[in-house]
Amino acid sequence: MNLGRKFPLVGKMFSTAAAWRFRRLVPKWLETENGLFLEVGCGTGWLCALAWEMGWQAVGLDINLNACKVARQTWDIPVLCSDSLSLPFKSNTFHLVVLRHVLEHLPSPRQALSEVYRVLKDDGWVALEVPNAGSLGRWVYGPLWDSWDLPRHLHHFTPATLRRLMEQVGFRKVKISSAYFKPFVLTAKWFPSKNLLTRFARLLLELPSWLLLPFLVANQQGEILRAWGLKEG
Repeated sequence: MNLGRKFPLVGKMFSTAAAWRFRRLVPKWLETENGLFLEVGCGTGWLCALAWEMGWQAVGLDINLNACKVARQTWDIPVLCSDSLSLPFKSNTFHLVVLRHVLEHLPSPRQALSEVYRVLKDDGWVALEVPNAGSLGRWVYGPLWDSWDLPRHLHHFTPATLRRLMEQVGFRKVKISSAYFKPFVLTAKWFPSKNLLTRFARLLLELPSWLLLPFLVANQQGEILRAWGLKEG
């Protein structure tokens, strides 16, 4: 499977942008030769397609039958339609399992991570991405924070609670970082009107607010959390 051949007009530009996006969750230090890659909650399969492009042998899994069909038809990748709380794979199968904005939707994140732990090989890694309930946005907006997203989001995680869950399941060498900053978090609350003048004022305030990004990342207060954990052999 080669994205450049499938979409030749945008192949080169897409590959550069796609590689950057992929590396945010799957950095190079996770690579292994001919590694088996599983994405739980793969949706329409774009991340699995990138994994193939990066040299992984990728498999997708999603509970939504229509999403699975789209993933197969669009990218020509192996995708299974199944529940993430009971993974249809043998133990010790994958080198890397990715869950991108999945845990917050599940009735039992612990059970899901236990299943991930089971299907990982020894010295395999899990990579997670979830909204950050310890973010600046949550602090500013409180009950109006958009990532509460009830009733679709059943669970919410701070850096501390996510680390504790992963370690309780058995993962070691847990690494957690935060990313993504919405500059309008600092402006929309105080300039909610949509008239031209207040939009201009918001724009002027949003530009320098980007200077906060290094501080937020260093203090794990970005809008999302990324986490990695090792199944020690």
